[in-house]
This record gives sequence, structure tokens and C-alpha cells, in this order.
Amino acid sequence: MYPNGKVSLAWCGPRPSINVYESLADVTAIHGHDGHTQVVVYDELPHPAAIDAARLVSRFDARAV
Repeated sequence: MYPNGKVSLAWCGPRPSINVYESLADVTAIHGHDGHTQVVVYDELPHPAAIDAARLVSRFDARAV
């Protein structure tokens, strides 16, 4: 999130990309999946090994039910 309110969203995967949106509200409206997506904001990027992917996936699955 930038001081002017804009937000960048980085997509990871086989075709990584970065998109810029006018606001966090725009990101959640477009990619929020009716509340099933959790937005996580980091002050600093965590090392990939520090991310507990299984915990994140299980949280998502619990919300999707």
C-alpha cells in the first residue's frame, strides 16, 4: 500500500505478475471472492521459508466451507 492509497498486488506462480489498483477496496472488490480471500499486508517481505503455507491453505479452506 502506498501513501497515495494505491495498492500493488503480486501474483506468484507459473506466470508471475504485478498489478496496481487505486485502493485496497478495489483489490477486495475484484479479488475478494465474496469474503473468502484474506488480504495480508507485510511491513517487510517474509522469507519464503518462514511462511507456513499449510496453515494459510487450511484457513482458506475453513472460510470457503
